[in-house]
Amino acid sequence: MLSLASLFVVLGFLVLIGLLANAGMTTARKLETQNAADSVAYSASVEMARGMNSITAINHLIGELTALVVLIHTLGGDELDQGKSPPRTPEILQIGLQDSYDAAKALSGDAVPVLDAAYNEAKPEPRVGGAIYDARIRLKLVLTWAFEVHLIGGLIAQGQFVPIVGPLLEALGDGICLDALAFETKVWQECLTLDFLEELARILQPVKVAIRDGAIPFLYYYQEPIVYVPPLSAPWKAQQAAKEMGAPNLADSVSLYPPWPLLQLPVTKDSSQNSPQRSQLMRASTPWIQWWRQEWIDFGKDALLLSRFAAAFEKRSTQYTLSIVKRLLQDKNIYLYVMSHPDPNGRGKTYEPWTYGDRNGSRQADQMFTVVGLAHRPAPRVASPVVSGGGIFRQENPDGVVCYAQAMFYNANPQQRGSGNQDWQPTAGWDTLNWDGPAPEYPGPVPPGNNTPTPTTPQPRIRLNWQSKLVPTTSLLEATLFQTGPIGSVLRRTIVTSESPLARTH
Repeated sequence: MLSLASLFVVLGFLVLIGLLANAGMTTARKLETQNAADSVAYSASVEMARGMNSITAINHLIGELTALVVLIHTLGGDELDQGKSPPRTPEILQIGLQDSYDAAKALSGDAVPVLDAAYNEAKPEPRVGGAIYDARIRLKLVLTWAFEVHLIGGLIAQGQFVPIVGPLLEALGDGICLDALAFETKVWQECLTLDFLEELARILQPVKVAIRDGAIPFLYYYQEPIVYVPPLSAPWKAQQAAKEMGAPNLADSVSLYPPWPLLQLPVTKDSSQNSPQRSQLMRASTPWIQWWRQEWIDFGKDALLLSRFAAAFEKRSTQYTLSIVKRLLQDKNIYLYVMSHPDPNGRGKTYEPWTYGDRNGSRQADQMFTVVGLAHRPAPRVASPVVSGGGIFRQENPDGVVCYAQAMFYNANPQQRGSGNQDWQPTAGWDTLNWDGPAPEYPGPVPPGNNTPTPTTPQPRIRLNWQSKLVPTTSLLEATLFQTGPIGSVLRRTIVTSESPLARTH
């Protein structure tokens, strides 16, 4: 008994229900496919960020091991390392030490004799170089002065037979001899301490050689697979991670741009062969050298004051920092990885072209630090499809649904353009060192006569902070050129030109 109007209303409601069902299924399919694309891009960029963190961590391990080599080497120097005898004591100093000892021993009499043990310890030629050599030469000079003072005291004490003032002269001479004896005793103690440090240097020598010739090259060559060689390389892992995101997200096809092997970490070998003072290896090691050597310097100031071991250790460690870094660069080719595309004007870190916000800089940053993930799912079934002229609704996407997303791996540490000077490294977050706080540059040799105290070096801190995030898509047109299969057919139908693509950034 339905009226004709009611019949059209019911039919209209049926059409609306079908429309809502089709819109719901299409929207759900779009959201599911977009989730797949987001997962593809994000998982790939996470692997790239992990690769950058791995490169940074290995750079620091190599830097810290180099610092250990330098500090051990500072004790005995090149002579202990190469099995050579150190330079002999200057003849005038050796003769002066023996003559002053003989004269002081002869004239001191029975009152306050010289300390023979100090002379016996200080007289032999140094057996190693480095800071220990410098300290022993200094002790010879100090002991010569002490014997000369002892000689003067002995001469004055010989005036004991002078009437009236004889006892005063004897007391004065003995007092001078006692003061000299105190210095002789201190020299003897420091000679024994240097003997201990020499034995320690000999014990640590095999450790130093193992680190320099074994551990450092091993870590360096372990970086190669992370950068280039599957299955350990970060780009290869990024490609595999992208593929693994298809099935859990119900996508029948996924793709990543750039594809492997075009996808690469944005790093390259350090090219500072002619300037080792500013090489990445020097910058990775010198903060640790300056921090760790402070304990040795403080020890020298407390226990080896007369020998000036603290000053010798500081001078020699600075000298050997440069020489050992040069050897590692030239003899073992330990050129650490740095960021690619450096500043063409030679201004160094923080001036890289991709750090600028202009069009060219942004484009280069996209090419270096972003990946595009794409995912495809079949078109959903529609209610009342048009088949052979029948039905109401037509499937507008017969090739299926393709979604895309772009992710960036980036560094969240501070970046300050133009920072850094002769004393401090630049604040460069987008780097393969990632210092968390100020890090000193290599100071260079101390000029002769410069008695300026060494500034206190802060403890080096590292913050591996390469991360990943989804960003608006800017590289879809380039990604389309590499797509095949269902993803390629959909994109080539949708993207018209780079100026007016139907598929926008979202």
